[in-house]
Amino acid sequence: MGDIGGARSGVRVQAVTAGSLAGKSGLMAGDRLLEVAGCPAGQAVAVIAPVRAVAPGTWLPLRVGRGDRMHDIVVRLPPE
Repeated sequence: MGDIGGARSGVRVQAVTAGSLAGKSGLMAGDRLLEVAGCPAGQAVAVIAPVRAVAPGTWLPLRVGRGDRMHDIVVRLPPE
């Protein structure tokens, strides 16, 4: 975790469905995805492409801004 100094970059999470992979991973509505798999997430396409490229059953690291703090979350994609 770290301080992001109030920066408002990244892709904002609009909603998280209860029981979804995002919800189980700890993402919350209002979070900002700053990095996906180590790559900056400046636009939605920067989030979608890496998620689609990850093989089932592997891990996907996310850097998330929440308020003035930064959190690292690792999502485990389910096997096919």
